[in-house]
Amino acid sequence: MSDQLTTVSINDAINSLIDEVSSLSPDAPVEQVLTVRERIDAATQRLREVKGMIDDATIAWIDANGDIEVDTVRYYVSVSKTKKCKDNRAAVEAIFEAVGGDFDAFVETLSSNALKPGACGNVLSEEVFAEHFEVIEQKDLRTGKPKKSVQKVDSRFIK
Repeated sequence: MSDQLTTVSINDAINSLIDEVSSLSPDAPVEQVLTVRERIDAATQRLREVKGMIDDATIAWIDANGDIEVDTVRYYVSVSKTKKCKDNRAAVEAIFEAVGGDFDAFVETLSSNALKPGACGNVLSEEVFAEHFEVIEQKDLRTGKPKKSVQKVDSRFIK
């Protein structure tokens, strides 16, 4: 019964937010728009916290009892790892030497975004930059039109 009540109250809360968003129009006062955004941001933050809590609880459960398997899905604990280059210059020299100076083989070791567009734009002329870099507008999958998004900037953090 508790699961049903929880599901109902979660759905009620989400439906309430959906109703608030649906009621907004371009004529709505800015305060109303911002209030709805703040409520959704707060709900999103709380859900992130709850997700962290269930992840911690699941890890503890798996550590105590073993993996969880349901049909074709398996939950298990692993250590999150990333790989990061310690010294770009030394790594590039080592790779270039390892491929015997073969520039094409060296380029094959680069990721698709190995170059920082901002930094490259600072050292290349606009013409050369435009020759090698492109700006790609995200498209809305349903309409095919450029996808718009809301951006937020806090003037306290602008240099």
